[in-house]
Amino acid sequence: MNFRVEASPASGDWVLFFGADSYLTYDHLGTICSLLCDPVDYADRWEAQNIARKAGAMTRLRMNRSYFGTANSDLRKSYLEHLAIEANRIVANAA
Repeated sequence: MNFRVEASPASGDWVLFFGADSYLTYDHLGTICSLLCDPVDYADRWEAQNIARKAGAMTRLRMNRSYFGTANSDLRKSYLEHLAIEANRIVANAA
C-alpha cells in the first residue's frame, strides 16, 4: 500500500490517496472526514484508514499545530505530505 498526496479530481482539494484510486479527505483539524473507495481497494480500506489515523496523530504532534488550513491551501498540502511520509513509514515497518 502506498500513500500519496494529490488534488481531488472532483473538487481540487488536497486529499490523501492510497491504493489504485481511493482517497481520504481531511478537515481543518487534521482528522479524517470521509473515505472514497475504489472497488479494487475495498478489502484494504479499513487498514488504510487505521494507518492514516496513526500517521495523522503522529504528524499533528510533530507539526505542533491545531489548524491545518483550508481544503486547497498550501498548509493542508504540507500536512498531508508529512502524513503520507509517516503512513508509508508505518507500512514499510510492518512489512
